[in-house]
Amino acid sequence: MRGIIGKPFPLQRTVVAVYVPVRDDPPLLEADPLSRGLNSALRNLNAWLISLGVLYDDRVRPLSVGDLAPAIPVIPVGIANGKLRHGKSELFHLRKYPEDVRRYDLAEMDQVERMLQIVASEEGLSSFYELVQRAGSARRASRDREAVIDYATAGELFITTMLSVIGEGRVDPPKLKNLLEGPFHDRSVHLCRLLNVPSEPDDPESPLFYWWMHCYTQRNQIVHEGADSMAALSEVARIGLVQMVVDIREAMRRDPHLVALASMIQWGKRVDHTGGGGDSEPDPLPRL
Repeated sequence: MRGIIGKPFPLQRTVVAVYVPVRDDPPLLEADPLSRGLNSALRNLNAWLISLGVLYDDRVRPLSVGDLAPAIPVIPVGIANGKLRHGKSELFHLRKYPEDVRRYDLAEMDQVERMLQIVASEEGLSSFYELVQRAGSARRASRDREAVIDYATAGELFITTMLSVIGEGRVDPPKLKNLLEGPFHDRSVHLCRLLNVPSEPDDPESPLFYWWMHCYTQRNQIVHEGADSMAALSEVARIGLVQMVVDIREAMRRDPHLVALASMIQWGKRVDHTGGGGDSEPDPLPRL
């Protein structure tokens, strides 16, 4: 490859060949030993890739199962009589291709096209949507701490953005500036007060309650105390963010002056299995 002055660009490639040992963990939920082996191998490989990326090449990133081919070759190995023995290679199917490929109809693609205009604008909630997507990818790849951190940061960004937009015209400019630059707790409480909903994070009736307890607090423990996370904890962090976003969107829908703004909140869906009428879905995106 040559540059504009005729000199070749240096090409860099990172080539990794790694033997990934698989420890025979105690029985897990998966009964299939190959599934357990794959999960163990992927954890070990990702630890190696993170180490390589931190030290030498930040283009390297951890992998998820979704990054792998639909079927991968595996060679079982073991130790017998003090010698390493290889079994026969076989294909391990990670998913049924192409049956498991998500397909989208024309109506869904139309919604994606409208959503693209919001995300590409780099305004409003575009950064919130980017963080939510990144958190979801991390959670599916079992990078649970990363997922919790991103879900919590997305919540902070959501609250700050909503306060900024709703507070304009409802809060004196100097006070709004102080709120946006001040403690996050005060920012969150004031947004809830503007929406006439319970405002304290420790109030079970507040939109903040579940997110604050299971997502925001967990993120602070990870960042400031070095706490770990796990799949169940990253999932409750996600649920906490969903609940907060849905509750705030519903509060905005009850205000005639905020209905149009509420329609721009395109993430967060709640299904009320009790039949109490608590379902909530985003509005269809208008054409821009």
